[in-house]
Amino acid sequence: MTIENQMEDIDVQSDLDLSSLSKREIEIVGLLSHGMSRSAIANSLFRSRKTVDNHCTRIYHKLGVRSQAELVSLILRGPGAMPVMEISSAGIRRRQSMGERVYDALVPLESRLADCASELFFDVLIAGLAEAVGTELAGITEFDTAGGNSVVLAGVDRGVPTERTISPLATSACGRVLQLGEFACERDAPSVLPDAEMIRAESIESYAGVRLDARSVGTVGCIWVADRKPMRDMTFVQHMLRLLRRRISSEVALQAVLDHESE
Repeated sequence: MTIENQMEDIDVQSDLDLSSLSKREIEIVGLLSHGMSRSAIANSLFRSRKTVDNHCTRIYHKLGVRSQAELVSLILRGPGAMPVMEISSAGIRRRQSMGERVYDALVPLESRLADCASELFFDVLIAGLAEAVGTELAGITEFDTAGGNSVVLAGVDRGVPTERTISPLATSACGRVLQLGEFACERDAPSVLPDAEMIRAESIESYAGVRLDARSVGTVGCIWVADRKPMRDMTFVQHMLRLLRRRISSEVALQAVLDHESE
């Protein structure tokens, strides 16, 4: 089936004709509609920023728009809250808004955290996070920058808690978060992180992590999820991680202080 025929399966009102776009351009339109920056799109697609800029220039020219905001406003149905649009070669379909999806995922997680004992906070949090975003693994890692190590404070693999592990920060998957500055999103983790022991040992295919910053001490670690298959919706994963980061940054900083005192 040609793209032109597939574009007929559009069940959302739109002023845009996507039939002139290539498959890659349609994919980028989908990512732009999620509000992703060009740099984030380049990282997500493993392309250079310049390549993404060139794609966007062609997309804007073909669709007759001048900015990402104008593009999104034409894609979305009506004024109201922005729904997330699933745009692919099969057409455009309206889905639950990102805010609604995140809310539906956070409510049961917050309920579980409210009922758990304080010493189980990290374990319950990451188990609930993995379940919410649909990944097999999740964890909270502390950065020991002085020793050059990353320390997994709590981890879960298919619902089962994992042991606390220590690995060199320079080659760990979580070290990638520190290297990039805030958020790491790796759809092909073995290629991007060939020296990361966890990626090799656990046959990880995709990884996403966000840096944890405590106001009093700065960067303390990261919270992450990983899977043995490519993650389907990195945008949702990114929203969940970024919303949880403030909640747990101070907890990780406190844990680091307690560990230091116990030593």
